Amino acid sequence: MSESGSAENAPQPPLPTSASGTFNYLAWVGPVLAVFGLLSYFVYFSMWPVFRDFPWLNLLILLGAVGVSVLALGRARSSLGRAGSGIGLFVSVSMLGLLCFYAFFLSYQLPDAGRVVDDGTRLPAITLASTDGEAIDIADAAQDKLILVFYRGHW
Repeated sequence: MSESGSAENAPQPPLPTSASGTFNYLAWVGPVLAVFGLLSYFVYFSMWPVFRDFPWLNLLILLGAVGVSVLALGRARSSLGRAGSGIGLFVSVSMLGLLCFYAFFLSYQLPDAGRVVDDGTRLPAITLASTDGEAIDIADAAQDKLILVFYRGHW
């Protein structure tokens, strides 16, 4: 027997597995899905009011991530696997908490609409800057009727 033949038959180091013999990929899927669920709200879904005003789709994604992380914790058999799955569950729950804090607490910390002007009310003398930098008096701009729209913006 040659030396090259004995090297081929040498035992290979085992792949990371759980007690059932399969890699616990759910330990990674949960936190990755949670990070996607949080970041996609700001990057993508905040462009449409149906997703921005109440982030229902992001909440579903994050709840799914928490569920996957709980499954990963249940599948983990070793202490190292349980620790990794526990960290993944912590990340998933943290992302869910951050989205809820932003969407349901910070978004409502805006000033109230107590200074809203009713329709037909005469506006006070206001001078605004145009896009060219010129000062425009609202009274001069409004000969008959004027519609002013102020957007709160979302950032």
